[in-house]
Amino acid sequence: MKLPRRTFLHLAAGGVALPVLPRVVSAQNYPSRPVRILVGFPPGSAPDIVSRLLGQHLSARLGQPFIIENRPGASSNIATEAVVHASPDGYTLLLVSLANVFNATLYDRLNFDFIRDIAPVASVDRQPFVLETNPSVPAQTVPEFIAYAKAHPGKINIASAGPGSAPHVFGELFKTMAGVDLLHVPYRGNPLPELLSGQVQVFFGPIQSAIEYIRTGKLRALAVTTTTRSEILPDVPVLGDFVQGYEASAWLGLGAPKNTPLEIVERLNREINASLASTEMQPLGQAVESKPHDIAQVFFTSGTTGEPKGVCLTHSNLVASALDSILALELSADDVWLHAPPMFHLVDAFAVWAVSMVGGRHVITHFEPARFGALVEKETITKTSLPPTLLDLIARYPPLAEHDLKSLDRISYGGSPMPDAVYDRCSKALGCHLLQAYGITEVGGFVCQQFPHDLSPAGSPRNNSVGHPVLHIDLRIIDDEGRCLPPGKIGELVVAGPRVMAGYWRNSVATAAAIQGGVYRTGDLGIFKEGQYRIVGRKKDMIISGGENVYPVEVENALCAHSAVAEAAVFGIPSEHWGEEVCAIVALHMGCAATPEELIAHCRALIGGYKIPKRIDISPHPLPKSGPGKIAKHLIRANYLGST
Repeated sequence: MKLPRRTFLHLAAGGVALPVLPRVVSAQNYPSRPVRILVGFPPGSAPDIVSRLLGQHLSARLGQPFIIENRPGASSNIATEAVVHASPDGYTLLLVSLANVFNATLYDRLNFDFIRDIAPVASVDRQPFVLETNPSVPAQTVPEFIAYAKAHPGKINIASAGPGSAPHVFGELFKTMAGVDLLHVPYRGNPLPELLSGQVQVFFGPIQSAIEYIRTGKLRALAVTTTTRSEILPDVPVLGDFVQGYEASAWLGLGAPKNTPLEIVERLNREINASLASTEMQPLGQAVESKPHDIAQVFFTSGTTGEPKGVCLTHSNLVASALDSILALELSADDVWLHAPPMFHLVDAFAVWAVSMVGGRHVITHFEPARFGALVEKETITKTSLPPTLLDLIARYPPLAEHDLKSLDRISYGGSPMPDAVYDRCSKALGCHLLQAYGITEVGGFVCQQFPHDLSPAGSPRNNSVGHPVLHIDLRIIDDEGRCLPPGKIGELVVAGPRVMAGYWRNSVATAAAIQGGVYRTGDLGIFKEGQYRIVGRKKDMIISGGENVYPVEVENALCAHSAVAEAAVFGIPSEHWGEEVCAIVALHMGCAATPEELIAHCRALIGGYKIPKRIDISPHPLPKSGPGKIAKHLIRANYLGST
């Protein structure tokens, strides 16, 4: 497939000029933090696939993560409006599609004017669509399908991605020009699963999403919508050969809020054009043979301990991860999985493959803790994965008890420890198994996971372990010399096996430091005791105060056991007397009060004297967090040291 010249958006040609603004923002310093690209379509759709491919290349070229955020609904109007109202600083962008053009005529009361409010950045892709049917339809060609449709008026269901979407408009054009009566069935998400199952019979869809189903015979391609055949499907005829004058194609581009500085728009345009022209980036939509050890996806680490790094996971990494997740969470076709955390991170992305492999159902929505109870009741959610911070917010929401949560079987949590008081509150409010996990981006997700039988019996002390290693993980604990430690000894956790990443994206130095002899050094400290693993903390976070080792997680648990404390971050600061001193920053629950002196006295009853913070500061705001919900301790420590 040949891409058009990567100039500015075709939509804007002759109609919109790029704004001329004062050069108050230096493109040389852009970007200095992660950039979001909002996509108005669900994960797995063609716009989503293109945006993720482009985002990976922009991340590599510009040195900051380009995070894809799916905001499906209202034929992409939800995502568009969010970008319109975003700050015009280049850190919130929009994947523009043909739907934005259609919406201008289909919707009378939009809260924005697309041409006025979105500045064009670059044209990205132009693609033909394919007229595809379920194999149950007794038609091998377009003429046969038209004859079949005319013999069964109003009886054939044609799917779309929602009113005003490209599949809808292309389908309506076909109905009008071919003179057939098809029943329109709009979907908020991707309708391919319904087409594959036979719930709908026909669909005008992007080639990228359907190519493998067409090749394996699960779908039948009748024609492409452009005036020339597709290089990907050379044997599939052109629809215009049978319906005279029919022509349609979809395009994608990138836009930004109006008044985004011209320097930033121009830099993005140059980088996008360079990405599309690079030999590393195959033409979008071209069929490329992949092997098990080829890189499948690049996930960026959460950056809680430093700058995010791109983790290159292979196809075999992801397959092993999915199989491990199926076993660890006991997934089946009866499960309904709630995608609550951001899907750009493995805290949730693993479920996309695992739940799909067992034939389960996905529920994807813009998540708000206040809506959790109603969502579980409506969709009969059975399983999900959530960080402790979100779980505590859900448990504290008063109307939760008004909803029927009996479908909930288990929630996997991890990323940060959950204090006993928070665990008890969440367990009582949710009434399901709360199972702690230990996962790492560099090995594709789960390393260890608790099972229901690992939980402590009612009335006995809580088992605060992360359970057992999953099937494809070889987990060991070593000392500083690399020797394996016996049970009961604290050391660094290292991982070997088919789940270990290929390396960090364009960072050979970091890769060599992390993977030695095929073994990934996690930097996490743990202990194996009584048949299960427990995480003690990060090796680099360990505080040596007066010659004693202090593990911040233990101190944070003690602080969070106080009823007024919502969250805590503990770290070491330089001390002439002790070498390092234990310092803590805490945030309190809304409406609660506590003094540093009160919290220090509270800690004395729970932990040794040398572990008690020498100083506790109370933050008036929630502590800063990364995308997956982890407390960004390195930022807190840096800000603290910079202010003292």
